[in-house]
Amino acid sequence: MEKENNGIKSSTLIKIIVILGILMALILGWKIFSDKQEAKREEIYAFYITDEDQKLLMQGGIDTAELVTDEKDGQTVYRVKVNFTDDAAVIFENITELNLNRSIQFYLDDEMILSSPINEVIANGQIYIPANDEDHGKELAFKLKNTEI
Repeated sequence: MEKENNGIKSSTLIKIIVILGILMALILGWKIFSDKQEAKREEIYAFYITDEDQKLLMQGGIDTAELVTDEKDGQTVYRVKVNFTDDAAVIFENITELNLNRSIQFYLDDEMILSSPINEVIANGQIYIPANDEDHGKELAFKLKNTEI
């Protein structure tokens, strides 16, 4: 004979506890999943280029971005190598042609990451952005890879 606990059978109490445990696990799993999805949405960055007058010239268009290092005078130099998509490379070539002997600015989420004088037309769809150190370069490469196209 089953023991009663304040009018509720112990087997019924165990079932209620198991069901509540399963519900709590499902709610916790959903919360963790939705937090990860929200974090992924927040990891999209805006990249754009302006001229000296802050006129928007190009948005997005980054295909790849990776940290590269070189040695110069015994020091490690960190840069992020950025390759534009084919379409953006054509646009960027036109931008550099129209802005010869002027400066253009590169922005990532409204922060200027580079201001560069244009001394020649850049036709290969590739730029290098200086980084302060390895960690800064990795962060910059990550953000540039995760920009809106």
